[in-house]
Formats: sequence, structure tokens, C-alpha cells
Amino acid sequence: MTEVQRVFRSQYIVIAFFALGCAGHQGNSSATKVRFATLEMNKNANSQIQGADETVDGALKSVADWKPKFGAELATYTTRYSGRSRGRGRNVSLAAKKVGRFVLAPQQTFSFNGSVGPRTRRRGFHGGPGIRKGLLVKDDVGGGVCQVSSTLHAAAVLAGLEIVEARPHSRPSSYIPMGLDAMVSYGRSDMKFRNPYAFPIAVEVKTTGRNVIATILGLNRVVKTRVSHEVLKRYRYRKRNINDDALIKGQRVLVQRGRRGYKVRRTIVIAGGSRAGTYTDVLVYRATHRVYRVGTKPSMIPSGRSFASR
Repeated sequence: MTEVQRVFRSQYIVIAFFALGCAGHQGNSSATKVRFATLEMNKNANSQIQGADETVDGALKSVADWKPKFGAELATYTTRYSGRSRGRGRNVSLAAKKVGRFVLAPQQTFSFNGSVGPRTRRRGFHGGPGIRKGLLVKDDVGGGVCQVSSTLHAAAVLAGLEIVEARPHSRPSSYIPMGLDAMVSYGRSDMKFRNPYAFPIAVEVKTTGRNVIATILGLNRVVKTRVSHEVLKRYRYRKRNINDDALIKGQRVLVQRGRRGYKVRRTIVIAGGSRAGTYTDVLVYRATHRVYRVGTKPSMIPSGRSFASR
């Protein structure tokens, strides 16, 4: 048995122990068990994963240090975020830290919501740009977290992992191509993937500068994955007015710029491995309406009178 195989065997035994321990948790649903297992793995793996000749104490080493043991980079994906919103940047950084580094055993499932947890101010998240009731808002607590889930989702797709749950945003994202994004909302929409390989994989999510980087390592690269999308239809945006009694009649303020919507066919081609094949589906990104706030407040200036200075 080679050193790499011994490392994987010992890591697999430890993580399998976590999975068995978590499987005994008497939750009310399988989703609860999955979240529990994910949290337990992230909590315990840092101090208990053992290699062939060493014990990793404290935080897991970086992916660069683990690469000689895991052998191959299955995929890496990078997205960049703007520094215009400090709150959004802090949310991106915090979510990436909460996912951090972990090892996923064969057939084990990762849950983004289970790893990151609720996005609340009490847990350190800030208000940032987000989407609420179809409108872009500036104070959505946890706004920006979806960039982390999308970056990791893209890496998981390219690594040939099995996507258990993922849904696109309601509109195209500026930081990632259509078909690779993954919208998450705690308690409503999650991003999950399963390790389909016969060996454990190492996953790391981090921020460097204004980049979000997701990297997945394995024993060897057994598949090659190609992702593409074809635009089937374009949707025009419409204009929408919202009455605002704080504005005087005749006043109009632009709240949201319009953007086209798209209907796309996503194609994922996996060459090699047990999941080899071509997978296609159709995704719809709705158009973003151009929204104005229009005044309804009566003017205080009497009709026909002018207060222009003489």
C-alpha cells in the first residue's frame, strides 16, 4: 500500500466514524441528519483527521499542503466581487470562512446551509445588496453569500461531483456565467453535492483580496467535465411604477435599472467515471423590471402661482 493510499485509508476511517455517529442522530427528517452530519464533520475533522505518519492538529492545512497527499486537483473556480459594499464583502468573507476546509468521504453529502448556518446579524452577518420580493435592496442581511455558494457550486460541477440540490438565481449574476450560479436562502433553498468517488476529497473555500476561490482535490482526476449554455430565448424587461406619498406629484425616481431575462439550455458533459454522459436542462432567468417611484403627494404650491424670486 502506497503512502497516499495509507493517508486516504486513515482519513476515510475517521470520516466514516463521523458519518456513522451522525447517522444515529434521531432527527425529524433526513435533511436534519444531513445538516447535523455536515456540522459535525466541520467541527471535528480539524483536530482528528489523521494521516499515515502525522496528526493534523488545529486547523486543517491549506489545499497547497494537502495536494501531495490528495494527489490531484479535480477543479478550482474563482469569482471576483466588488468593494463598493463593505457589508457585502464582509458577508462573502464570513461565509467563505464558515465553509473553510473539509474532507468529504465517499458518498457523503455536503450542505451549504448546514455549514454556513442562518444569516443573521447576531451571527456576524451584515446588510448588503440583495433581492427581496423581486426588487434589489441595499440592506439584505447576508447579501453576497450566494457568491460563495455559486463559486463552490461551479467547482463541484467541474469536478464531476453529484449535485444533489441547486437552483439558479431569479436573474443573471454579474460574477458568474448562467448555469453555474446557485442561489441559497436559509430554510428555503440549499446547495448540496455528494462525493461520487471511491476516495475522499478535500474542499477549500477562501477569499484572497476580492476573489472567492473554491478548490477540490482528490486521489486522481478520473473525469473531465465541460459546461456550456445556449440562449434559447430573451425576455424584454418592463417598466414598473411604485406610488410613493413621500414624493410630490410629477416627481419620479429610478429605483432599479432594467435587465433582460434569458431562457437557457445548460449542457454538462462528463467524460470518464461512473457518471459519464451528457446532462442537459433548461433554466429561466426572469427579466429585471425597470422600476420607478412616482410621487402621489399633492404639491404645496397653489395652482397658477409662482414663488420665483423677483
